[in-house]
Amino acid sequence: MPRRIDILYLIAWVSYAIFTLTMFPVFKITAGIPVFPLMALGAWLYGTSTGLKIIVGALIFHMYLLGAVYADILTVYQSRATSPVIAIVTVLVMGNLRKNIDAIKETNKKLDQMVEERNIKLAKLTAKLLADSESVKIRHGQRLHDG
Repeated sequence: MPRRIDILYLIAWVSYAIFTLTMFPVFKITAGIPVFPLMALGAWLYGTSTGLKIIVGALIFHMYLLGAVYADILTVYQSRATSPVIAIVTVLVMGNLRKNIDAIKETNKKLDQMVEERNIKLAKLTAKLLADSESVKIRHGQRLHDG
């Protein structure tokens, strides 16, 4: 059963494809700019390896768009030179950022657990210290009373 976020992500890609196919004659190559946040989001949600697979799909779509639907040689060469590099860097950065944030969260959980364990030990030691202190007071009181 797909998660809600998976469905929303798929809808975003379908919307992007429809937008790009319909608006490319107007915006030219800039119609493809929204693909970068989509690829970054994919790397964030599904990891770097899946993000790199998303790049392959996006590049195939763009090559089809540029080569078959709207053949413009200059635009094709501009896109071939910059888009793959930007896409790969974006996905690698977002995938690693997500991995690092997850590692930080895990470390924080471990540290919180260690603090909780130490607080329990400290509470036990404090209770023991108070009990011992009270017993010493009682013994000193009895010594003083007994003379």
